Amino acid sequence: MITHSPFTVESQTDLVGHFAVAGIKGNFEVRKLRSRRERPRIMVFRQDWQRAKPGDAVPPVAVIQIEKNGVNKLTVQTGEWSDLRDCQFNFTEQALEIFRTSVRHAN
Repeated sequence: MITHSPFTVESQTDLVGHFAVAGIKGNFEVRKLRSRRERPRIMVFRQDWQRAKPGDAVPPVAVIQIEKNGVNKLTVQTGEWSDLRDCQFNFTEQALEIFRTSVRHAN
């Protein structure tokens, strides 16, 4: 399982956007690693990650790495949360759409 500390999420990622999923309590954040320009890495976190204590492991719901050739490497970890295990929502597609929209608006 991929995890990050709250410090890493705060200090090494930028908020790209957020969204809600019908039937799921709480919102989700789409964040990108600042250091990854040529091969962006986008992560979806539950918005309550900020409540984690220093040193806690904060797992992203999904991780998308966009390779130079345009291929996306996906890691989905919805099984880590009981309320997301049977969820049919496509977190990676939603994150990619938010990321692409932010890139278009930045240019």
